[in-house]
Amino acid sequence: MQDSTLCVNGTSQESEKYDNFQDCSYSRCVSMAAEPKHYRVIKDYKSPYPYRVVFKKGEKAKVGQEFKGDPDWKNWIWCEGNSNKKAWTPKQYVNVDGTNGIFNKDYNAMELSVQVGEKLVVFEIVNGFGMSEKTNGTRGWVPIKNMEIEDK
Repeated sequence: MQDSTLCVNGTSQESEKYDNFQDCSYSRCVSMAAEPKHYRVIKDYKSPYPYRVVFKKGEKAKVGQEFKGDPDWKNWIWCEGNSNKKAWTPKQYVNVDGTNGIFNKDYNAMELSVQVGEKLVVFEIVNGFGMSEKTNGTRGWVPIKNMEIEDK
């Protein structure tokens, strides 16, 4: 089974960094692995967002600035929803109209803190982060640059 990749507006530079991207010629990519892939953490990461913030498909949010802090993490936008929900969100998960947005899929913004040597299963890669699961079943986002793939 092959991986499927959705690419939207950009250049080929980012896609060349990741093994599981097919011929993706855009900088804003989502890779949905046909099979989850196993990774090993190669650099510690302390999550600045260790809590669950969930947006549902169809939910409205105010859209703010685009993240500029790390060149490997492009196309993340700040979204604020009901009940004081606030999170960095993949731009491609939100249909944006000015400062208003509507989520086009469910999204959990939780990031995981990880340590060197931990094993993770990655289900999806979006804008430099992998939706990962720890061996204890906890799921959240981890920067891909902090991991290396084990099953090639």
